Formats: sequence, C-alpha cells, structure tokens
Amino acid sequence: MLRKKLQEMTTTEASRQPALLAALSREYPNTIAVLDSLHSIGGYTCLMHVFDFAEKEEYEAIATHEGAEIYVGADFAHWLLNNGLLKEVSQGDVQRMRSIDLGVEAINTLL
Repeated sequence: MLRKKLQEMTTTEASRQPALLAALSREYPNTIAVLDSLHSIGGYTCLMHVFDFAEKEEYEAIATHEGAEIYVGADFAHWLLNNGLLKEVSQGDVQRMRSIDLGVEAINTLL
C-alpha cells in the first residue's frame, strides 16, 4: 500500500510532496527521508536525485534521444530490483547503515 500511495503522491505539485510524505509516513511508517538538494525538486523523481541524474548532461542525452523511452521512475526501480541491480533493504538494515554513517561522521570530525 505504501508504494501505491507514494506513486499517487508523485502526481501532485513537487513543492507539496515533502508535507504529503510526512503525513503518509505517520500512516505508513517507513525510512524515507527528504534530503536537501542543490537541484529543483520539480521535474525530477526521487530516483533521479538518489542516482544523481538531476541536471546531468549524460542522463539528459540518453533520456531525450530520439526513440528513447527512458524515465527514471517506478518502472525503472522495479527493473533494477528484478534484475538484481538494486537491493531492497529492511528497516533494520537501514538503522545499521545509519549507525555506521554516524560513526564514520564522528571519526571524520576528529581527523
């Protein structure tokens, strides 16, 4: 149900999506976090931001190539998952990764 609600959310104006995500997260707890970006939130999917495709000439060239049907959205994510190129992680895995990130960040501040 969360994935369906997230997909529905993408049809709303991009500037409203963080607030919608916060409300959705109260109803369906998840580990999705809104991060700051140097790029406009509009015109890009979450995956485009995650994979750092936003405003990249290489991505734009591929996605706009004549006859290309390239869009980094839900179908692309499913293709990555189905082909073993992206791994879905559990909430426990995310918590462990966050702990590691915090540890690395603490070490970096000491260096």
